[in-house]
Amino acid sequence: MRKFILIFTLILFSGVVLHAQAPVNKFLIKGMIADSTSGKGLPYATISIQSGAQGVIKRLASDTNGKFDFTLNAPGKYNIIVQSIGYENGHKEVNLDGKKTNIDLGVIKVSEGIQKIDEVAIVAKKPLVRTEVDKIIYSTEVDPEAKTSNALEMLRKVPLVTVDGEDNIQVKGTSNFKILINGKSSSMMSQNPKDVLRSLPASTIKDIEVVTNPSSKYEAEGAGGIINIITTKKQIDGFMGRVNAGVDSRGGYNAGLYATSKINKFGFSFNYNFNKFRQPESESLSTRENFLSSTNRYTKTEGFNKYNGNASFLMGEASYEIDSLNLVSLSFWGYMGGYDSNGEMVTRDFDINNTLTRHFLNKTTMNMDYGSISGNIDYQRTFKKPDKTFTISYKLDRSPRNSDNENDVDAFLNYTDYRQRSSNDASGTEHTFQVDYYDPLTKMHQIESGLKYILRQNVSNSDILRYDFENWTWYSDKSRINDMDYDQHIFGLYLGYVLKYKKISLKSGLRAEGTINDGLYKSTENVSFTNKMFNVIPYLTLSKNMDKGQNMKFSYTQRLSRPGIWYLNPYVNDLDPLNISYGNPKLD
Repeated sequence: MRKFILIFTLILFSGVVLHAQAPVNKFLIKGMIADSTSGKGLPYATISIQSGAQGVIKRLASDTNGKFDFTLNAPGKYNIIVQSIGYENGHKEVNLDGKKTNIDLGVIKVSEGIQKIDEVAIVAKKPLVRTEVDKIIYSTEVDPEAKTSNALEMLRKVPLVTVDGEDNIQVKGTSNFKILINGKSSSMMSQNPKDVLRSLPASTIKDIEVVTNPSSKYEAEGAGGIINIITTKKQIDGFMGRVNAGVDSRGGYNAGLYATSKINKFGFSFNYNFNKFRQPESESLSTRENFLSSTNRYTKTEGFNKYNGNASFLMGEASYEIDSLNLVSLSFWGYMGGYDSNGEMVTRDFDINNTLTRHFLNKTTMNMDYGSISGNIDYQRTFKKPDKTFTISYKLDRSPRNSDNENDVDAFLNYTDYRQRSSNDASGTEHTFQVDYYDPLTKMHQIESGLKYILRQNVSNSDILRYDFENWTWYSDKSRINDMDYDQHIFGLYLGYVLKYKKISLKSGLRAEGTINDGLYKSTENVSFTNKMFNVIPYLTLSKNMDKGQNMKFSYTQRLSRPGIWYLNPYVNDLDPLNISYGNPKLD
């Protein structure tokens, strides 16, 4: 036992050391992949970087214009291999000697056809990026960087998805989209996608799908489309386990455990990861001009903020094969996290003649705890006809979210000193019942249908305390309490049809969704509200596969954006007195 503990400790320590080593130099390499005849850039071409005995160390895709860029951490000779469907493989060699850190490879031209390069031993079993009728798929499992990256870092490489310097995600230029795990929604992905994805190891992901035009099978929510994360479901006979750990340059660290097993008809997999993150102190400076005021025409603010937090991610699956045609499966995933933040902000107002008219200092502290736990049980019935399936599923989703804020305002000119504490305890519970049926009638014709019922129960309770400077005590300000109980019922029914004829595909469908909102807004007076909505969402996609891996598509659909508890919550957050935020319970 002691030997096992010693070996385990050495492995864990080695993992930390390997992750902690900082590169001496970083080399930025960029270029463009183009058709040798037309000179036009090739979108989503696969670029593989190979380093001698290490094999492929990095893999990425070109953008829609054929351009690409990547960084390497060490000097040496590297082979760059370009692959695109319908084209010969391209090959470029680069020698990094440390003299230049920015290298432009220019245009790498590839010709139509298929060619095998003998000098470079590389076989792509699966393209990094592939397109289907209504989605683009990024194959994370063939990206060598997935072994040491998280899901958020992988999203930076996915076409049509952008992640900025503050880890904000957009799909096709909009932040109104949904993130699914294995085709199922989760409140943790709607509330804290950045933190959840940062805690999810990319090694547990098989594919990342960007559904640009979601079919009738999916809920109509999310105007920008859907990011569907498909996790690996490899279960092997016997038992396999893996541990990992790492640190980053900001003082954060992470550790994880993965295990999988299959014994006869029973199989399971389990994955747990912990992530400690630190954000160093950041400074801010802003100037604002208010044309409606001559007294406070110009506002200048400057200050700093820093925070640190932690997150835990848990995911597991279990299945039991009743017989060759009947399967019962259970899956669960959860996320719990929180952070502490503190900062100071100085505000100065000037009139139209640039004379100081207001001056105060706002010191803030914030503590946030949030999380989500989801679990679903599925029964799947298959048939002797391949791919024909009938599925019944139930999913439970629970997501608490609590915050405690305090701000201390010191007034220097034309403002009032005050101290305030505010807290908000909010939670959401979601029950989902779903039935799906899929039947590939022939090679040309496919049909699918299903129905779904969702019950969302949301609660928000808040408390506001003000400090009495004369009596040196805190008192509750009942006039500013804003609480709410809110239930949402969603009924959905869909029908879909697919026609495939040679290189042409037609996918159509219709989805009907009804919504009933029932809420109680509790303030100085209790106000109840109810509204009902019904929508019929059409769907149509016509596509044709062209030569050279290109695809031409025409599509039409509609999307909905329903307000959740975070948009309806009337809790007033005035931690910054000049930037007050609160939800609107009357949103449609």
